[in-house]
Amino acid sequence: MQLSLWIIGSMLVIGSIATVASYYFAMQEAHALQDDTLKQIGAFATRIPAAVVKQNDLQRSQALSSETSVDIVPLQQDGAAGTCGATREITIPCGLGDGLHALYAHGGRWRVWVGSQPSGLRFAVAQPTALRDEIARDGSMRTLVPMLCLIAALIPLVAGVVRRMLQPVVQLAEALDRADERTVVELPTQGIPSEVAPFIASINRQFKRLRESIAQQRRFVADAAHELRSPLTALTLQAQNLDRLPMTPEMRERIDALRAGLSRGTRLVAQLLSLARLQQDAATASETVAVQELVHQVVDETYAYAESKQTDLGVEQLEALALHADRLALHAALRNLVDNAIRYTPEHGRVDLRAYRDGGWACIEVEDNGPGMRQEDLARACEPFFRAPGTTEIGSGLGLAIAADMARNLGGELSLHTTGSGLLVRLRLPCSDIAARAS
Repeated sequence: MQLSLWIIGSMLVIGSIATVASYYFAMQEAHALQDDTLKQIGAFATRIPAAVVKQNDLQRSQALSSETSVDIVPLQQDGAAGTCGATREITIPCGLGDGLHALYAHGGRWRVWVGSQPSGLRFAVAQPTALRDEIARDGSMRTLVPMLCLIAALIPLVAGVVRRMLQPVVQLAEALDRADERTVVELPTQGIPSEVAPFIASINRQFKRLRESIAQQRRFVADAAHELRSPLTALTLQAQNLDRLPMTPEMRERIDALRAGLSRGTRLVAQLLSLARLQQDAATASETVAVQELVHQVVDETYAYAESKQTDLGVEQLEALALHADRLALHAALRNLVDNAIRYTPEHGRVDLRAYRDGGWACIEVEDNGPGMRQEDLARACEPFFRAPGTTEIGSGLGLAIAADMARNLGGELSLHTTGSGLLVRLRLPCSDIAARAS
């Protein structure tokens, strides 16, 4: 838009200057042409033989002047009061020399050419400038109007051409807005104006460096988590073997704390591996997942944990839904959501699961009646390792991040909502065609 305004503004300024200059030069040219006409008429008059010019020629020229725009006046040698000749509208003073002159009479301006014969007889050819100017303006307008029409036609044409040439750039911007924030791909250069192509090429080079940096970071997280899993597993087995040895109650308490720490570390490593896997692979629909079966599986897996905290875990609503997704990723996301809900819900609390269809979307909800979250923390809740201030429960801060990554990979979203006393987490994912037919 700004480029179009600058081009159109420049066209208007230059066009206005060119129009004024064209009008001025056309007027000057018309006046010069009319002066040449007066000279030619005067030259013809000066070639009239002196014997032909009689006393009543003045009256005949005055009668002729009433029918034409040009007056031919024979000048007398002894004009009264310095006047050598006159028409009905203008008097010709005797002091005028040969050549072109401008005279004023009766509020009007006249252009007068005076010439002499070898015999001494003089003639004046006069024309009112008002008529000359009107003729000049008519001629100038014939030059001016096409130029104005050309400028008027060029303004929308230039705006359309600029918009058309920059349309590929607008499409690139829209494609970047629609792209996932973790998907960094090169921008196409086909159809891009040559003036913008170096800029697009520079952006692509920057994207390449960014992709390499992101890939390196993801490999580091995945490798670190993988390397930590083996020693943690070995330590867990060794801690379990200690149960066979006789020990005092104090030693038993410390061993239990060690096993709890190893369990948290193992869970953290598993979550890191899940997060790295989700971030490494764009979730392509690999299989059809029945949401009912997945929900029942997750409930069965977490039921013992819920029982240990005396939490009422159940399914409140479960519709027949199918998703085209990575089953392992979807299972990891839902398992983390349920684990989080149980973990942060006080004893004797309640955790409800729902799965229902909303238009072309499948909605999976996990709601608890725990302490919930503050509104200012909801925006950051899905960031990796984020934990709300004041949280006393032990956790890694990765559960919501894993679920959010999975939702984005599937073209959906994860949203958090505070309820009267608790937190509602909603997974909104696109249904597959099978789900649509089943409903």
